[in-house]
Amino acid sequence: MWTRTYRSQSECPAARSTLQKLSQTLLAALLWLATSAAPITLAAQEAQLPTATALNATSLPIEAASIDLVESDSSQLDCESLEQELGCQPQAGDEIWLVNTRQLGDCFSDCNLVPDLPVSCWVNGEFQQKSLAELLEQVAATPQTRNIVYIHGNFTDLGWSIRRGLQFYNGCFANAPARPAIRFIIWSWRSERETLLGRDYQIKSQRAVAEGCRLNSLVDRLGPSRPIVIGYSLGAQATLSALSQNSSPESQPWVVALIAAALDPHFCGTLRNNTQISERFSHLVVFTNHVDPALNCSLRITRRAMANPNPPSQYSIVPNLKSKHPSVQQYEVSREVGHHHAISYYIEAPTVSQQVRALLDQ
Repeated sequence: MWTRTYRSQSECPAARSTLQKLSQTLLAALLWLATSAAPITLAAQEAQLPTATALNATSLPIEAASIDLVESDSSQLDCESLEQELGCQPQAGDEIWLVNTRQLGDCFSDCNLVPDLPVSCWVNGEFQQKSLAELLEQVAATPQTRNIVYIHGNFTDLGWSIRRGLQFYNGCFANAPARPAIRFIIWSWRSERETLLGRDYQIKSQRAVAEGCRLNSLVDRLGPSRPIVIGYSLGAQATLSALSQNSSPESQPWVVALIAAALDPHFCGTLRNNTQISERFSHLVVFTNHVDPALNCSLRITRRAMANPNPPSQYSIVPNLKSKHPSVQQYEVSREVGHHHAISYYIEAPTVSQQVRALLDQ
């Protein structure tokens, strides 16, 4: 039988096909390395995030739809797109405010909010620039209006924090019947993606703890009615951190909701050791999801960093606080939310939206 002899492996069709596949794989890897430092855009939402290996982190692939991505920039926002996100004008008597701490840098010791802190109010279909003093004057002038503060999670720029905040207001409060007027405050903190996934989570979880100092500085001044504070993902960490801070004698206990809470493991000891946290809220509801991929990813990062097979997680909150406070509730919403982390999926969960609206009765 006649047999062809190849002078080199490159002439063999099977070998050539294998080399081409290896070349394509290598090229794809090089392209990803070249673009990994670039901001995530809207187009990235349709693709899976690449596997990232960072300091103290294992290789952790995570679906793009499971986390809040940087999908917009404030310069790209216009009134029409925001009105579409809002769905309509705020309900009669409601106010929507934006407090932006992104330009203040990390909070280390001074938690006081500067007088020129960027503050805006939704007026006539757009956000108009106001001041911190004007916000506090409005709070004092309308004490019957219930104050609600919403704190977003990671991978969120200014524009997307606005969209998510309006989406939350629209999904949970806009069409709620027979409720009091509310002042809905979107708290926007610096959480754009900065580095590879594992290391980024470690940076942001520590920043969320520090941000709680500033958050407490504002919410502590939102009397006389009990403020409602809603923390999502790492925003839940900022909320717990705020509760660990000192309060003024005239401040009211908070009503708190924590949604898909991502926690800084080094802070979690505070939940057990700081009795002040349980003394500063009158009611706490926690929404957990054991199949949330972003929370499971953060748990893997924490497990590796702490060399602890059972590190603190979303399920650590209630056991550590319930013994000190009877009004603590937990709802497992995995069946309603599924394998997702984006706040939009939690808003659509009936248990979440109903229980969040019920906070107005607390």
